Amino acid sequence: MDTVRNLDPAGLRNCVPRPIRHWLGSVISRLQGGPALQDIVPDDIEYREGIADDTNLIGICIK
Repeated sequence: MDTVRNLDPAGLRNCVPRPIRHWLGSVISRLQGGPALQDIVPDDIEYREGIADDTNLIGICIK
C-alpha cells in the first residue's frame, strides 16, 4: 500500500469512494500473492518489535 501512497502525493485517492479503494487494495494484494483484504483474519497478523518505520496499521474488530 505504501507504493500506492507514493504514487499519489497529492492525496487524490481520497476522492475515490472507500469501497472502490478497498476493492483495489484487494486486487493489488492478490496480485502480489497476498490475501484479499476481506479474507484477513487476526491469525494473519504478525506482531514484531522494531517495525517503527512501517506506515501500515491494520485493525480487526470482532463483536
